Amino acid sequence: MYHGSQRWWIEIIAGAMFSGKSEELIRRVLRATIGQDRAQVFKSRLDGGYW
Repeated sequence: MYHGSQRWWIEIIAGAMFSGKSEELIRRVLRATIGQDRAQVFKSRLDGGYW
């Protein structure tokens, strides 16, 4: 998707319980940080998990 001259996209990490979703999310955010990219993470208010 494009907004002006900036490129952006939405990625969803989905899977069964204990399939490594949180680890994959952390890996992607760290990778974006190291590459000096911007990243935002959203959490549903309905989620009663550990975060």
